[in-house]
Amino acid sequence: MRSIRGFTLLELTLVILILGVLLSLLVPQLKVPYGHYNLESAAYRMAGDIRYFAQQTINAQSDTDTYKVNFDTSNDRYLFQKNTDVIKSVTLPVSTDLEYVNFNKNTLSFKINGAPSPLGGTVTLRDRCSGDFLYVIVAGITGRVRVDVEKPASGVE
Repeated sequence: MRSIRGFTLLELTLVILILGVLLSLLVPQLKVPYGHYNLESAAYRMAGDIRYFAQQTINAQSDTDTYKVNFDTSNDRYLFQKNTDVIKSVTLPVSTDLEYVNFNKNTLSFKINGAPSPLGGTVTLRDRCSGDFLYVIVAGITGRVRVDVEKPASGVE
């Protein structure tokens, strides 16, 4: 008879134990890059959402409707509103904080031409793991929205 070759239970247990130790050392190291990815993703999504909503304001061409974005810093989310109706609510990833907003009453309103009313401003996002910041900046005159790693000097462009 031929002998059947294979792995013993002890050998399989040792391999699984070694893999477990290696993974337990590796997983904490992935927290920072993953948190930074969430921060970037949230910032660019917010900038895109603001651009889209400003365009919706232009398309509506209504003097009676008011379009605004309310930033809820205590719940790390922002809401898009037409008059008093919430059109869309976006909650940031768990590892990303909506740190600071310098719009009047944490609200960004839009004129009929899509420009911010009365001024632009900055939204500060922070990654909880690395402590990194990203800034979503809305220019006051043109309404241009951009993401930057540096805070504007005045907070308003």
